[in-house]
Amino acid sequence: MALSGASLKEALRAAFDGNMPEGEDEANRVFGNTVLKYLCDNIEITYMWAGFTTSTPPVADPQNGLIEAGLTGGGTLGAAGDGFGPWLLSLRNLIMGLTIVPPPGFTLPLVFNPAGALNVVMMPAHDNYGDAMTAFCNQLVTSILSTFVSPLPVSGSNAAFQGAASGMVIR
Repeated sequence: MALSGASLKEALRAAFDGNMPEGEDEANRVFGNTVLKYLCDNIEITYMWAGFTTSTPPVADPQNGLIEAGLTGGGTLGAAGDGFGPWLLSLRNLIMGLTIVPPPGFTLPLVFNPAGALNVVMMPAHDNYGDAMTAFCNQLVTSILSTFVSPLPVSGSNAAFQGAASGMVIR
């Protein structure tokens, strides 16, 4: 399932529905855990793989083509005591700390773009929580889809095949 602002908002609503945490630290923990779980469960990461043996003549990897990777990891979102900007940077760092996992047999150092940013602005014009969360979740997902994609190819292996992965796509 691909990422969407609406489904992220629903995951956050469900996490807090009838179970409002006590204190800012606990609320941030629940929020961060929910975002990370949502990403790990729903993100689709694909890339192109081209691998060959080093023998003469080289033999193409039968798995050459579009490959899907998974996502795993965890962490704790810090308090928002210093305001929205530092809190958003903490959320970005939490997401960047997730591990992109290639399929079994592949050894590839897949990472998000280190320059990835969460381009989210607080919208005071929203006069209700639902509209504010919709705007926040849509901006968060759009940022991940657009700025976390790594533009660089990476070298690696799949069993006896050496090659490169490139063209990362996040959905």
